[in-house]
Amino acid sequence: MMKGNLFTMYNTLSKNLLVVVLLLLTGISLNAQDQRLMPEWWFGAGLGANFNMHSTDIMKLNNDASLQFSKPFKSASGVGLWIAPLLEYRPDPVWGGMVTLGFDGRGGSFDDMTDTSLITHKLSTSMNYLSLEPSLRISPFEYPLYFFLGPRLGFNVAKTFKYETTGLVKESE
Repeated sequence: MMKGNLFTMYNTLSKNLLVVVLLLLTGISLNAQDQRLMPEWWFGAGLGANFNMHSTDIMKLNNDASLQFSKPFKSASGVGLWIAPLLEYRPDPVWGGMVTLGFDGRGGSFDDMTDTSLITHKLSTSMNYLSLEPSLRISPFEYPLYFFLGPRLGFNVAKTFKYETTGLVKESE
């Protein structure tokens, strides 16, 4: 009788041990499925507003002698659009690279200027750029915070101004 009890107890113990090992292996394989591989190439877009503030002393517009002023236009402000597609390469969780090629709208309206003959002058500008921004991307921490470092290259594609006085409107490039 004793041999039968030992055999039954050994058989039950081995079955229980086999179930525990199978459960542990199942848990390990489930954890492996939770770890997703991050892609190396990321694609996106950027959209924003340029808040432009200009400070200068403009006394003459172009080479037109009739557009010289006794007092300067001093400061201007305006809002422009920035829009760009983004390409990012992340071979490693800590560092990578990214590049944008976008449209950068700048410009603004100058404060109205009243000259010595009491004529009010208005001036507004528009400047548009294609901007190329290659950057090194560094993420030194575990949480999603990263820094980037690189140049911004701007290529002017359009520039215009609009000048007005009472009864006179001139547009030029």
